[in-house]
Amino acid sequence: MTPKSTDSLWQGPVMSLTACKFGGTSLATRSQVDKCIEIMRSDGSRRFMVVSAPGARHKGDVKVTDLLIRAAAEFRSSGQSASLDDIAARFAEIVPESPDFYHFIKAGLQKRLLDIIRNLLPNRSNYSIISIFYI
Repeated sequence: MTPKSTDSLWQGPVMSLTACKFGGTSLATRSQVDKCIEIMRSDGSRRFMVVSAPGARHKGDVKVTDLLIRAAAEFRSSGQSASLDDIAARFAEIVPESPDFYHFIKAGLQKRLLDIIRNLLPNRSNYSIISIFYI
């Protein structure tokens, strides 16, 4: 039996492409992020890096996901959030090379939360807000 051209969407040489997902403690600090980058670089087929929120850096630390949930609740009730400072500081700690990164992250989070709360989810839970925030 001869395969038809419609039997396969991929025509040509088969190339291995791998997506790697990192999150939580593997992204909690700069040194952990560097390890993830080395994992990606160690295999040429690893072409796609998917990341989720950084986790706790040490026992008793708050995960970024929990900070985002807290920020959404604070922002939803008062239009302000002290937790946004914590989130921005966490990312600025992971990427210290850019002195403006803190302000960039904070402004972006603030705008996104405001847009979501005002326009998309006026009657939804904080979990829904965070889920859409990640999209």
